[in-house]
Amino acid sequence: MKKMMMAVLALGMATAASAQEKAVELEPRVGINLIAPYESGENCMCGYNIGTMVSIPLTEHFYLQPGISFLSCHQQSSNNVSLLHIPVYASYRLPVKEVTWRFNLGPYAQLGNDYDFGISAEIGLEYNRWFGGIHAYQTVIPDEMSGIFGLSFGYKFQIR
Repeated sequence: MKKMMMAVLALGMATAASAQEKAVELEPRVGINLIAPYESGENCMCGYNIGTMVSIPLTEHFYLQPGISFLSCHQQSSNNVSLLHIPVYASYRLPVKEVTWRFNLGPYAQLGNDYDFGISAEIGLEYNRWFGGIHAYQTVIPDEMSGIFGLSFGYKFQIR
């Protein structure tokens, strides 16, 4: 038992040491959105998003990635919809040759015309600090279920 605890402690220290070698990253992004309400008779809304993500290294391939995005969408028959999304991703990064695949999953909060929360997911590719990915936000409140799908592009800066 004592040997197992020592092995776990050593692994934890090695993981923390490798994560400390990596810097925190800031990634400004821009993109397009599609809000798809699930109620019949409503049309989808198209718009744009602008925001930033912060990547905090936990291990060599695993990051905590909170962010904030401003989404603005418009529909022909109604007013503009402005939302502030705050996702918090658990991010796994898989390097393959010259690119890095990113797989992100986590909760989000929404502020704006209404308040909401739900689950968000993102998959994308990183190449030479450039990122391109697709994301989806799904509400969890049954009365107001809708989904937001989008495409975003960003550039990664390291913060020391």
